[in-house]
Amino acid sequence: MSAQAAALQDSCADFQAPPQPAEFCTVDRVDWRQPYMDFIQNGKLPSDRKTALRIQKKAARFFMHERIMYRRSYSNAVLRCLSAKKAAEVMNRSHNTEHQAMRKLFLQLYDGGFYWPTMESDINCQTHGNIIRNPHTLLHSMVTPWPFHGWDLDIIGKINPMSSKRHK
Repeated sequence: MSAQAAALQDSCADFQAPPQPAEFCTVDRVDWRQPYMDFIQNGKLPSDRKTALRIQKKAARFFMHERIMYRRSYSNAVLRCLSAKKAAEVMNRSHNTEHQAMRKLFLQLYDGGFYWPTMESDINCQTHGNIIRNPHTLLHSMVTPWPFHGWDLDIIGKINPMSSKRHK
């Protein structure tokens, strides 16, 4: 069988040619900030009407300062807009310094002055399963030898000032 395979390979022209170097096709993802930057700096909007209206509406919260894009939050705090690559870097650095839950990490980054549109959904380092509320061992009834066995009584003496019902 190997002789037949070798004969077939020798007769086929495709097997005679040396292998070609691999071709790579890269797709550059458009940075989410670019449409806003184009609109703020040049007044340029995308051709799609729906997208153009969305960018026009949301662009009121964004501004440029020294070629860096910022967003004004609802509390008027200034947040630096990050690209997806820079956002991942900031998340990793912040998360690795102090391991914390999702909400706390989100608030730490937001209060630190960072913003990107998928911020809340990107911060999900901890996935929790269902919380099991059953005890890990069986429960056993505890029976007291007589009623009120577990009660204590403190003797304090006279109550001064007297209570509302004039107890002493």
